[in-house]
Amino acid sequence: MTTANPSLTFVPLTGAHSPVATAPPPRRKPPVFINDAVTPVGGETLLLMLLRAQTTDADDQP
Repeated sequence: MTTANPSLTFVPLTGAHSPVATAPPPRRKPPVFINDAVTPVGGETLLLMLLRAQTTDADDQP
């Protein structure tokens, strides 16, 4: 007696049906120009202000 196995068909999930979540692209830091290092803003330079703002943003993210 011969038993026939039914053929199985593999259909990959793509598009909206895919269960794999994609991560958002990493945030890029804006370019820093030499002029930013010497441009006065308040009591500091623009470069120092930008670096402090980036550090604060990085501390806020988990």
